[in-house]
Amino acid sequence: MAKKKNSNNSVSLIRKGIALVASIVTFIFFFLEMIALKRKYINVIKDEAEVETLGVKFSDFLFSEDYEAVRETFGTATTIMWIVFILVIASIALTSLAFLMKKGAMFSKLGAGVLVLAMVLMFVINFDTVESIIKVTTWYSNITALYFVALALSAGGLASVVTLKK
Repeated sequence: MAKKKNSNNSVSLIRKGIALVASIVTFIFFFLEMIALKRKYINVIKDEAEVETLGVKFSDFLFSEDYEAVRETFGTATTIMWIVFILVIASIALTSLAFLMKKGAMFSKLGAGVLVLAMVLMFVINFDTVESIIKVTTWYSNITALYFVALALSAGGLASVVTLKK
């Protein structure tokens, strides 16, 4: 009987660890090119639209002085990114607490759920666009490979802890 309890406890720790690793890896992705700045130009010579894409680090967008004017222009995207950044840090804290607290499964489930919420909420930045006087449309997009990997990691972390009992 006691041996089964230890086995169940180690499986529980592994599943909680998966949720914690998903949160930490998602946070690390913020320091890689996770979003893209896109500009759509109208080429008057060819009479067609051209899209220019620049990969941007999530962390650069939030903290770099180079993006200060862009942060002011894209108010909605900036607000959403700050909320997502705070939610991912909260997710790391909650999933870490899962190892320390007696009711650790609850903290692990909350942390994994917060991480999924953050990744889904980040999709809102795709709808923040700015159009300049000369008809250049600029927008941020998270349609990058790292975003989808982070979304899959967050869903995997939630799936690993959703059935934990204690």
